[in-house]
Amino acid sequence: MIIAMKKPILAAVLNLIPGLGYLYADVRKVFAWILLVSFAADVFSVILAQGESSTCVSQVTPSSIASAISYLLIQAGLVVDVYLEAKKKIKK
Repeated sequence: MIIAMKKPILAAVLNLIPGLGYLYADVRKVFAWILLVSFAADVFSVILAQGESSTCVSQVTPSSIASAISYLLIQAGLVVDVYLEAKKKIKK
């Protein structure tokens, strides 16, 4: 069986869409699908929320800032993790 070499940098970039890098690197498939479905649900909920009320003014609150920071930290962790996992696959 021929195993294709995976590029860790490409896996990390693909994982900017949560789960896609894991699928490319062929690691943690269940986790990758959970991330992809979760990301799609988030995008869908944002699209639905935009159509609900055009007169509502969005306010930046401390909780929304904390939520954004939390999301960015989690995303950074996932990018690093998939990079390291793809790099392990190359060594095997």
